[in-house]
Amino acid sequence: MIAALGAFAVLWDGSIADRMRAALAGTRPVTGGSLSVHFASYAAFAGLTILILARPDVAADLGWPLLVLWLGVAVSVPTSLVIAVLGASTKAVLRAAGPHVALAAVLGTATGVAAVQILPYWRALSDPTLRLVTAMLEAAGFTVLVEPALPGIQLGDFGAHIGATCSGIEGMAMITVLLAGYLYRFREEHRFPQALLVFPAAIAISFVANAARIAILLWVGDRIDPQLAKGAFHSMAGWVFFCGISLGIIATLRRLPWMTRHLPVAPSLRDDSLEVTAYLLPFLVWLALSLVSAAFGHLGELAYGLRVAAVGAVLVLYRAPLADAIGRLGRVPAPITLAAAAPWLCGTAVFLFWLALAPVAEPAEAAAPATLTALPPVLLALWIALRVIGSVIIVPIIEELAFRGYLQRRLISADWLAVAQDRLTPFAVLGSATAFGMLHGAWLAGILSGILFSLMTRLRGRLIDAIIAHAVANALIAIWVIGFGRWDLW
Repeated sequence: MIAALGAFAVLWDGSIADRMRAALAGTRPVTGGSLSVHFASYAAFAGLTILILARPDVAADLGWPLLVLWLGVAVSVPTSLVIAVLGASTKAVLRAAGPHVALAAVLGTATGVAAVQILPYWRALSDPTLRLVTAMLEAAGFTVLVEPALPGIQLGDFGAHIGATCSGIEGMAMITVLLAGYLYRFREEHRFPQALLVFPAAIAISFVANAARIAILLWVGDRIDPQLAKGAFHSMAGWVFFCGISLGIIATLRRLPWMTRHLPVAPSLRDDSLEVTAYLLPFLVWLALSLVSAAFGHLGELAYGLRVAAVGAVLVLYRAPLADAIGRLGRVPAPITLAAAAPWLCGTAVFLFWLALAPVAEPAEAAAPATLTALPPVLLALWIALRVIGSVIIVPIIEELAFRGYLQRRLISADWLAVAQDRLTPFAVLGSATAFGMLHGAWLAGILSGILFSLMTRLRGRLIDAIIAHAVANALIAIWVIGFGRWDLW
C-alpha cells in the first residue's frame, strides 16, 4: 500500500491535476439517497465483520463464500462514498486518474513481490553486515562478541540476532524503487546514463547506514535501556535512516551538474520559493524531529520542548512572509457574529467527534508514561506546559500552513499564491484533508477535521479561522488528557 501511494505521488503531474479539476467542475451537492447507500454498505460491512469475529465457527462453515461476500462489501464502502461525493462526475474522474491509479497499483504490487523474492537472499549480507558493525564498534573503543553461525553480535550485556529484517536488504530494495520513481518523474531534469550511477551509490550508502543503525541499537541496549532498543528504537530507527538517506541522496543529486541539467522556468509562474519554504519548513522540521523522538520511545518525548523551540525559531525566522497568512488574532468583534464564533464552534465539534472516533485505549495505554511520572513535580509541570504550548499554538499554526495554506491551494492551481484562501474545490478539500488525516492514528477523525478546517477558511477567506478552530480542538483535548487521564490522546 505504501509503495502504491508513493508511486501515485511520483506519477502525479500537472496534466492529471488539470483533468481532475475539469472533471470535478460540475460536481453537485451530496444527496441523501446516495449517502443512504453508503451507510447501508457500511452497516453491512460492520455486521459481517462482527459475525466473523464473534462466531468463528459459523465463519469457518461458510468458508470462501463468506470471505468473497465480506471483501465485496468492504470494497463497496469506499466505492459508495466516492460515488456519493462525486455523483455524475465519477466517470470523468475515473477517466482522468484511473490509468495512473492502475499503474500505481501495479508498481506497488510489483514492489511487494520483489521484496518477497529478494528476502531469501538476506543471508548473503549477514556476514558483511556483522563485519562492518564490529569494525564500527571496535573503532569506537568497544569490545564485541560475534557469533557468525547465528548470525548475532553482542555488546556488553545486550545482544542482537541479525535476521532478515535487520540485514538491510529491504531498505536497499525500497530506496532503489524510490529513486527509480524519482528519476522517471523528473527525467527531464537529469542527464542519462550518468544519473543511473545513483543506484549503486544509494545501495552502498544504505548498507553502511544499516550497519550504523545496528551499532547504535547495540549501544542503546547496553548503555541506556534494553527495552528501548528492542522496542521503539528497533522499529523506528530504520524509517529515520531511510527518510534521511533518501532525501539526502535526492538533494545531492539535484546539485550535481554532471547529473542534472537546469531547465528554464516557465515565465508564467512566479518565484514562490520563499513562500513555499515558509509554509512547509516549520511542519517538515516538526515531522522530522517527531520521527527521531519516536525512535527513542517515551524517552524521546522528554525532549518535546526542543521541538517547540526549534519550530518556534523557524516560525520567527519566516515571520515576514507568514504575516499575511497568520495575521493577528485581535479581539472578537461585538456583537459576536456567527462567522466570528464559527471557528470556536468548529473546534468544539472536532474535539467531540475526535473523542468518539479515537480508538478505545486500555487503562495501561491511557495512563501517563512512567518516564513522565518519574519526573520531579517542577519538571513535570514544565513538560506539561511545553506540551500544551506545542499542541495549542505551534501545531495548529504549522499544520494549517502546510495543509490548508499551501496544499489546498496548490491542488487548485500551480500558481497557488494567486488562489484566494476562500476558494475551495471538492478535489482540493478532500485531497488536503486526506493527507492531513493520514498523519494521525485516528485517520477518519483526521480527515473529517481537515474538511471542517477547510470550511473555516471559506467563511471569511482567512487561514487564521482554521488555525483558531484547530487550536480550540487541541486545547479541549489537552484539558481532557490532563483532567481525565487520557494520555493516549497525546
